[in-house]
Amino acid sequence: MVDIITESDLRDLLFAAGTKQFTVAKDTYVTPSAKEYLQQKGIVLVRADKIDTEAILNTGQAIYTDITTGQGYRQKPEELTQLKDNLLVGKAHPRIAFRGKLDSLQACMLLLLKQADAENLPLLYSHLKELLEYCRQMMAAEVLDTPLEERLFWGLSQEEVHYLSHHIKESFSITEATPQSDMSNMALQLNWLRTQVRETEVAAAQAFIHNAENDRPDILQGLNRLSSAVFVLYSRVLSGYY
Repeated sequence: MVDIITESDLRDLLFAAGTKQFTVAKDTYVTPSAKEYLQQKGIVLVRADKIDTEAILNTGQAIYTDITTGQGYRQKPEELTQLKDNLLVGKAHPRIAFRGKLDSLQACMLLLLKQADAENLPLLYSHLKELLEYCRQMMAAEVLDTPLEERLFWGLSQEEVHYLSHHIKESFSITEATPQSDMSNMALQLNWLRTQVRETEVAAAQAFIHNAENDRPDILQGLNRLSSAVFVLYSRVLSGYY
């Protein structure tokens, strides 16, 4: 994956007074506005085939920068983690927390895929796999700061899936979908998966919504539609569709 440095990333860095250069890996994409920001600060952009620890130490430049405090480090502290490239944040940073929830969500889907395969439900397996692929697409879009592209779920648009999830009586002949302990294990697991999507959506809101400004409306909408999609799978299992 190619790392991307935006002007917003650089503004968050709070460069220390006297900073002369900013080193990134050779294949890192630095946006034009980010380059202009560095020029305005009088900071030279340096590219390296790899982040050469020894060479950077000889210049007295920090290898890593805490994006929250602007503190430079020659070695990555254990309590910090990489947001991207050589930019560090605390492990409780909202974007890291979101990535953790999205990672957990994918783990839940993998367990359900295993169960669908064991119960010989190939169509459900295929439908779940599409949702897993969408989660992985979402993770890549967040890490790379690229737009999350809309995609079809099982040949249906996200708007169609949203409609099905809100009209289960007409769509699946179901009058009651409240989870009950006597439901099948698959139905209960899908309901559990739905709750995990909702928790991931909350983590996304905490990471990307600031003072009513939504930095990633594509991801928030994508998670909302993903929740609808899981509810559709749950409803289909209840109706005997699979």
